[in-house]
Amino acid sequence: MPRPDKFEETIESFTNYKERLDAHFVANSISDVKKSACLLSALGAKVYGTLRSLTAPALPSTKSYEELCAILTSHFFSKPLEIKGRFRFHKKNQDSSESVPNFITTIKRLSEHCNFGANLNTALRDRFVCGLKDVNIRKRLLQKQNLTFDTATNLALSMETAQHDAVEMQGEALTSHSQSAHSVSGLKQKNKVPSKIFPLVHHVSRLIMAEKGSNAIFGRDWLSQVKIHWEGLHQQIHKVGLDAESNTATLKEKFKDLFSDGIGKVKSVSASLEVNSDAKPKFFKARAVPFAIKPKVGKALKDLERQGILNKVSHSDWATPIVPVLKKSGDVRVCGDFKVTFNPVLKAEHYTLPRLNDMMASLDQGKKFSKIDLRQAYFQLPLTDKSKTLPLLTLAKDCMSLKD
Repeated sequence: MPRPDKFEETIESFTNYKERLDAHFVANSISDVKKSACLLSALGAKVYGTLRSLTAPALPSTKSYEELCAILTSHFFSKPLEIKGRFRFHKKNQDSSESVPNFITTIKRLSEHCNFGANLNTALRDRFVCGLKDVNIRKRLLQKQNLTFDTATNLALSMETAQHDAVEMQGEALTSHSQSAHSVSGLKQKNKVPSKIFPLVHHVSRLIMAEKGSNAIFGRDWLSQVKIHWEGLHQQIHKVGLDAESNTATLKEKFKDLFSDGIGKVKSVSASLEVNSDAKPKFFKARAVPFAIKPKVGKALKDLERQGILNKVSHSDWATPIVPVLKKSGDVRVCGDFKVTFNPVLKAEHYTLPRLNDMMASLDQGKKFSKIDLRQAYFQLPLTDKSKTLPLLTLAKDCMSLKD
């Protein structure tokens, strides 16, 4: 009579082992009298020592098979908490290397201690669909009406099998092309190139790329048969390069305002700033600039003055302190803290921003899109003469207003 497998508590639970052991007894027609002895002989030294301590002072051999199983089950099996089991169940998603059959087995095992009852199939279906890693399979399942767990698993298994078969067939096709390419690279033709072996000579239909380290498909020994006017080809390539440089220079000269350094200026439009009639002018002194960025702030202000954006003034009722902002490039952008001066009393024109869904719907039929990023856009918009006295900036020594 064959001996049953040894029980290893680190590999399986005693409940699973007992099920296998009962099947072993049925298969070998073992009587109830011998079941206890068979169980004790299948226990390892460590487990038997634990059992002897549990049955002390009596010996394990004095107990019946049912009593021994009850003692071992009580010792090695502790029923997990339902809430903990459900937490693990709902948290389970299919791993990147886990197949659909293994994923099905895993969620079924995790559902054993969740006590779903009559809702078991519904819970399994929801966890299976939500936890799938393949988005295409999940989309296909979500299109099904009255989807059950069995239907979902069967459809997912068939789709996964089809995907694997398609990849395998594609791999075999690529291997066949690669072998054909290598066989061509080993040929040495002396007189002429046969079109059946190397169709690229008469018609360029596709390009075959050999793996790194392989022999060249189109080697130097073929060049004697394929006549190419290399000098004319080189001149044509050189001419294309010169034409591209010439076209670039022409575009830069034609639109030099766009390609020049500095900040641009909006034409034909001027902005007007109006404040409330009872607004009182506010004049704030200059704030201290950190010594670390003071040279950069000075340079930025000089550049704005050089470009005609800022202009020094000797007197003004309104004055706003500057706020230097350090950019990622290391340069400084000069801004004004207008919230402490005329922003609270400004008559602002309200414009409702479009919603993202509306903008996406308007672009639905578009094919070509462009993006414009204006450099310091606020400085590009000129002000009316009446509005120039409002956004005045105070510096350590001077006051500057917008010139245009």
